Amino acid sequence: MNNTTTIRKTLLTGLVIAMPLIVTIWVVSICFSILDENVSPIVKASVEWAVPDQYHFWVEIIAPVISLLIIFSVTYALGFLGSKVMGRQIIKGAEDLFVRIPLVRGVYSGTRQFLDTFSGSNQKAFSQVVLIEYPRKDIWALGFVTNETQGEVQDRTADRVVSVFLPTTPNPTSGFLLFIPKNDLVVMHMSVDDAFRMIISGGVLAPKTYVCPSPKEQPME
Repeated sequence: MNNTTTIRKTLLTGLVIAMPLIVTIWVVSICFSILDENVSPIVKASVEWAVPDQYHFWVEIIAPVISLLIIFSVTYALGFLGSKVMGRQIIKGAEDLFVRIPLVRGVYSGTRQFLDTFSGSNQKAFSQVVLIEYPRKDIWALGFVTNETQGEVQDRTADRVVSVFLPTTPNPTSGFLLFIPKNDLVVMHMSVDDAFRMIISGGVLAPKTYVCPSPKEQPME
């Protein structure tokens, strides 16, 4: 391997490691900036009247800090509330109110479903990693079993099929929903996290090789 290839591979690996952190910081900073822009004016208006004029410059410094503390406290309180039975009932009541508002309903429902699907709290989603022949025979792609297919889709297919989510690279939040016969799936031993890392990195971050039976001999769970 020549120096150019080594440098390129090292830079690509560094980029793959850095990008999730950069995107996370970027998204969090945008969210907090939006909240801070709306909370800080309220904090300033509430504090300035009690502070002498000669100390008003301190308000400009302290107000954003107080705003972030308020945002953090409210977010933590919502999380704590959501972990309690009574709190979940209150939150459910608020959600029911949101989904009754025409314009808000679509945005809120879509965002909530997206977060539920890709969060660790949804234990049913992405239960297994599988290999499928896609987009043609002898070309393989990584997918995730999401559910046992039921209803009209299953009624109209001759074989027993399962729902498989086929994510795109490097953005696994988009992809395709495929209904595939169980016998056509190759069950993988790698974890869902390992599969996601491999997909996001474009195959650069491949998990270790597992000692396992022939793929075709592995039963679906």
